[in-house]
Amino acid sequence: MAKAASALCGDPDLGRRVGEEMYFLSAAEGTTDFLRATGSVGAACDALAGHGSRMSSDRPIWVHARADSWVEPRTRVPSAEIGDRFFCGTTAGYFARLPSLFGHVGAVIEQECRTSPRADRSLEEDAVWSPRGESNS
Repeated sequence: MAKAASALCGDPDLGRRVGEEMYFLSAAEGTTDFLRATGSVGAACDALAGHGSRMSSDRPIWVHARADSWVEPRTRVPSAEIGDRFFCGTTAGYFARLPSLFGHVGAVIEQECRTSPRADRSLEEDAVWSPRGESNS
């Protein structure tokens, strides 16, 4: 269904748009306030990963590594869902907007799919941010 919606909309990265829209809806409703209360983008990413993992038992999200201006969120999805990038894109879209809570510009730079030794799939992303007005490149 995600592939059909993507084709109908003419957007090959529809999942990312959905993630961005989920962020905007959350912000408009005030549900991002608990993320802002963490005090930093990195801590908010940790909180978001924990919250997101409770929403789905078969798609855990975690922050694999982080520094002052980037995080490496990862998620594991059942291999049947890996064919389209919808679920990975949804995570990327939300994480890319999260730094704006703290006055930064965010971007998800890389999305990579890897197969683990247990034969499930891991989606790895690098999310970076910089103060508003600066480039992430």
